[in-house]
Amino acid sequence: PHLFENMDGRRLINVAPAAGSYLSQPHNGRGVAVGDIDRDGDVDVAVSHLNAPVALLLNESNVQSNWLSLRLIGTNGNRDAIGAHIKLETASGTQSRLIKGGGSYASTSDRRVHFGLGESAVVKQVEIRWPSGMVETFSDVSANQWIELVEASGNSTTIAK
Repeated sequence: PHLFENMDGRRLINVAPAAGSYLSQPHNGRGVAVGDIDRDGDVDVAVSHLNAPVALLLNESNVQSNWLSLRLIGTNGNRDAIGAHIKLETASGTQSRLIKGGGSYASTSDRRVHFGLGESAVVKQVEIRWPSGMVETFSDVSANQWIELVEASGNSTTIAK
């Protein structure tokens, strides 16, 4: 297995051997799915294998950073909002995500979109470009929560903090 750490955008280094017993041994992995399985605000990983049980890798890092998780529900097209583009702006920069319908072989990741926010406690702006072509914008969104956004509703619903 490989686990890469981003070194300030300059290069990636493989930190798998130091990341626990699972990542320091070879496996015949076939599929991978990601999502916040334990609902603690960071992304966890499930790996399916050939002729072996599924492995659940919980992210138990000690880094306490802010985050935001969005679930989009389409009303003028597909309900899963596949094809929607999300742009998020914080004091430290801009991030974007695309809702995709596929993923890894024989596995599907959580449809919620996760953003790591670092030290930003507020998202200045969230822009959703829905597959229908509609654009919605939400301002001053607090970090560290799961939010559900329904197309054309003009508001958001906090699922949990």
